Amino acid sequence: MVGLIILAALWLLALAWTALTTLHVIALRPDQVASRIERLSRLWPLTGAVPLALLTIALAGWRS
Repeated sequence: MVGLIILAALWLLALAWTALTTLHVIALRPDQVASRIERLSRLWPLTGAVPLALLTIALAGWRS
């Protein structure tokens, strides 16, 4: 049960990080967007969809 709570908390943190990153890119001036996306793309495996996907799979596996 504790593991499930930890996984759920990590999933929520990853979701929040994804939302904040997305909002930050949206708030940029058009001339800044390309460079920001390029910098984020280097970190992409550590941000956004990858942790959300892995944690979702872990949560689904935990429940079954």
